[in-house]
Amino acid sequence: MRSELEAARAEHARIAAEAAAANVENERIAAEINALRADPDAIELAARQQLGMIRPGEIVASISRPSGQR
Repeated sequence: MRSELEAARAEHARIAAEAAAANVENERIAAEINALRADPDAIELAARQQLGMIRPGEIVASISRPSGQR
């Protein structure tokens, strides 16, 4: 009986920690959504990083290293 209680408490603590981590992630995502709705700098950064967009007149230079080098 006591071992079942301890197991249930451990499970509860694990689930509570997962819930807390999920809440933190939800808050981060909500902040990102708000920024993408209202902040022109955030919109530009997302367009550049995720979509590979550039401004007119910009030149993209792709630099690759020879294989075997870091």
